[in-house]
Amino acid sequence: MSTSTRQPTKICNLLIKAAETWPDQPAISFEGKTQSWQETLNRCHAAATLLKSFGVNKGDRVAFLGLNSNVCFESYYSPAMIGAILVPVNYRLSVREMVECIEDCTPKILMVDYHFVSQAQEIRKHCNCITTVIVSGEKTTPLNTISYEESLRRLISQKELCKLTPSQDDETVIIFYTKKITKTKQRTTNNKQKPSAYCG
Repeated sequence: MSTSTRQPTKICNLLIKAAETWPDQPAISFEGKTQSWQETLNRCHAAATLLKSFGVNKGDRVAFLGLNSNVCFESYYSPAMIGAILVPVNYRLSVREMVECIEDCTPKILMVDYHFVSQAQEIRKHCNCITTVIVSGEKTTPLNTISYEESLRRLISQKELCKLTPSQDDETVIIFYTKKITKTKQRTTNNKQKPSAYCG
């Protein structure tokens, strides 16, 4: 198929189509556990519901600080399911540099895996925009944070899932920071209809 005839695709549709086509086929294997495409779709929908319950709406940003994992994969889809925008935070940055990125994009939610809980707590002290910290992993959830896994299990078991309002193909779904924020901001997005890079 040529580029001129290729139709735009919502990012959420890729996951939904995979779950419809290969519902029981393995989608992700991580730390000895494998989840199917249908399980992955259910988890992403539950994660979107969780974000929605904490006030995340269309156009809002959701930051993610963590290593490659099933949750990292899910975070590419769950915010977009409700029209929100994912902002991966580079874990190699210093806390001060992370704070600069967070202050620039002003996310409501910081999702973090248990490896970076201490950094997340420091970020939260300096960034008033963050109202909720969601921690993934099976470790004990720190005080004043929300357990990602426990929340997903509850939402899926109770079937309390939100209506999907996915990002459109011409809307931003992710913002990458290529390096720390300086007087010249280096930020890239995947929005094809608007400038994809913001540089001072």
